[in-house]
This record gives sequence, structure tokens and C-alpha cells, in this order.
Amino acid sequence: MRFKMLAGMFLSLVFVFGFAVSSFGGLTPEAETQRERLRELMHGTAVVPFSLDEDFIVPRVNMIAAPEGDRSYFLIGVESEPTQECIEFILYYTGIPRENAYIGKSWFELQILPYDPAVISPAQEIEPFSYRAWNMGQMITIQGVGTLTMGHPHHSGLTSFVTAPHRHGLRGNNVSANSLTIGTVNRSVFNVNADVAIIDLHDRNTVSPHVDGGVINNFTARASRRDSVVSIRGMSGIQRDLWVEGTDFEIPGRPMRNMIGIYPDRNSTGGDSGSALIRRMSPTDRAVLGTRAGRLWFVGRYIGIYTPVVNY
Repeated sequence: MRFKMLAGMFLSLVFVFGFAVSSFGGLTPEAETQRERLRELMHGTAVVPFSLDEDFIVPRVNMIAAPEGDRSYFLIGVESEPTQECIEFILYYTGIPRENAYIGKSWFELQILPYDPAVISPAQEIEPFSYRAWNMGQMITIQGVGTLTMGHPHHSGLTSFVTAPHRHGLRGNNVSANSLTIGTVNRSVFNVNADVAIIDLHDRNTVSPHVDGGVINNFTARASRRDSVVSIRGMSGIQRDLWVEGTDFEIPGRPMRNMIGIYPDRNSTGGDSGSALIRRMSPTDRAVLGTRAGRLWFVGRYIGIYTPVVNY
């Protein structure tokens, strides 16, 4: 069987709103069912029809972003460049209308630099310096993990911060900056909803809440599609003029669901994991939205992936 190729351009498709998103903003029951079928293709649990050719390879989905806001179509990533047969099978298996899906090759990248054991050791002394305020975006190293970015303050007390080591079970590991031990991992989570570590600072150190001309005034905000955001990255610097593409990205292989996706994702490189995502909607609005887990390549474009702050 030969099928027609799906046409359209990513982020420029315009469909009639309402196919998959209900009037109150959530997915319709039909779209929820379609997403569950996509998850079966993602996790290899799909039950395929016996009528398929023996040499047909069931496509493995590796990214799902459900319809949201003014985007009424699914973004669907697959491991290999999708053939006509692949596209038609996904549409047939899931029941998603052709105009309600954009399917393309994708992959996900972690962004952590290798660990240098010379940088930090458990016995290293803490140099006394009082009331030092570290800036978001400072490069840090977690003992036994690697080098990544100091993210946002965890709370208004400013005595702890968040980063993303892509590991759990790190409680008690030392954290350094500029070859000084500045803190200790209090908690690290790597599960279906979060990829974060909470670092408690030592010796009256703090994290500055200042962001791009303002001060953070909300540490538990929820992201919405089209939010204007700032990404504060250790290796790539502060990135402006970004927006939230979606708040429900799913990626297998790394246990991630309900992740924030931002676009465009410029100048990203190793060491940027842990970067803070800050909403900036007005001169006075500076709200924490999440922590950078990595980046997703989808149809020639990079999308930044962040754990929502409401998940941790």
C-alpha cells in the first residue's frame, strides 16, 4: 500500500480550532483517546492489525505534544524520517484526523558537561565569605555528576536553588562554584514529572532573584502557551524573545511527561541543563516557570524542554 505524504510547515499550520481542544481549554475525550494510542506507540505496547505486511515496521513515537491553546493539532515525533506508510499507520492506529497531526523525526538531548573530579572533593573546605549573592546562570559542579547551570532560587528565602542533574539519589553530594564548595544536594528527583535537584547553600550564601531588569515575585507560577519567557543559561548566556510552545510535552527514554517546551531555542549547548525559565510578561512580572532538562530536535528546529516548577 502506498500513502499520501502529510504536508504542512511546523509552527505555521493553521487549522479550524476545536478538532481536539474543548471550549474550556482541555482535551476532548476523543483527543484523550488519541493520545493514549500515541502512548502505546511510544512505549511499544501497540497491538497491530494482522493484515499488515510482515516486513512492515511499526513506527516508534518518541515525542508527543497534545493540542493546546490555539494549536489544535498534535506534534508527533518519530525515531526515523517518517515514510508515507509510517504517517498513514500512525493516523490509522490513533484515529487522529490528517489535519490534526504534524509528524516528523525527532530526538532529545541532555545538556550536562562531564564531571571533573579535580574540581570538588567531599573533604574540601568551605572558604568563609558572608552574604555572597550568586547569580542565576552561574556554572556549578555536582560531586560525581558533572557541570551544569545554577537555576532559579527555590523559594523567596533565596538560600537554595534548583538545577537538573538527570539523576536521583544525590542527597548529600557537595556542589561547587568557582572551585569553592558552596552547597549540598538536599533532594534530587528524576521521575515521570520532574528532573531536578534542590541545592541548599552554605555559609549565608544566597541566589539573586534579579532577572533582566526585574525581581522574581512568583516562585510557583504555571506556564501557559504563548507566555513570553527568558532562559538564563550558564554556557549560552541569557536568552530573550522566547515563548512557550506547549506545557505537555512527553518524551520516552528519559522519564518525562507534562514538560514545558519553549521556542525558538537558540544557542543551546552542553552545561545548560538546570537553567531557569522565567516568565516576563510586563515590567513588573518575573515568575519562575521551570528548570531546563534539555532540548528536543523536531523537524529541523530545536525546542527547549523544562520541568514545570509546579511539579517540584
